[in-house]
Amino acid sequence: MSSSPKPNSPAFYPPSKTALLLLDYHNLIINMVQPTEEQAKLLSSVRDLIGAARANSVPIVHCLIDFGAEPAQTSKAKERWETMFKPLLSSTPEAATNGLADVLPSAHAGGAPEKETTVVKVLGCVSAMKSKGLLPLLKDEYKVDSLVMCGLSTSGAVLSTAREAADLGFVTTVVRDGCWDHNPDSHAVIMDNVLPMSVWVVGLQEGLDLLDGAGNI
Repeated sequence: MSSSPKPNSPAFYPPSKTALLLLDYHNLIINMVQPTEEQAKLLSSVRDLIGAARANSVPIVHCLIDFGAEPAQTSKAKERWETMFKPLLSSTPEAATNGLADVLPSAHAGGAPEKETTVVKVLGCVSAMKSKGLLPLLKDEYKVDSLVMCGLSTSGAVLSTAREAADLGFVTTVVRDGCWDHNPDSHAVIMDNVLPMSVWVVGLQEGLDLLDGAGNI
């Protein structure tokens, strides 16, 4: 029989003390995931996590980039915004939208479910923990201690957000099946060697177990 989980383990926390963070699932980033079979598998994993969170009243936070705001003048992303993102979004506005729209609640169905919201950060700010209002939402409104997250990309939002969340005192879990990076080698190194120093890295089923209270890592 396994010993009881400790406070530094995500299995210690019930769904009521856990939140699901979904990082940067914009259409323009999702469309970079190739081949299409890999993209479909990734999105299926994320939808399963959303379903489990909703079924157990786990708060869901969609963490996105505010493409309507200019990057800071000091940001290295400023040139990339001007030469790549701005022209693309001008010609294809839907590229900036949440690529999980097909599983988001429709307006005529009563709006967003309880405990499901969206926060945004400015381009050039990689960690979602810097999103306006996110920390008060998690700490004061939802009162969670454990974060389950996945997103795009592994070397960008996932790495920065997970490590900052852990530094802020959250027990942090990354579900690798919902993450992707344009460099497979970087993805593997970050998941296998970098993140485990400060956060938990799990597969899809373990992530689902944490969201429904059956986790036992």
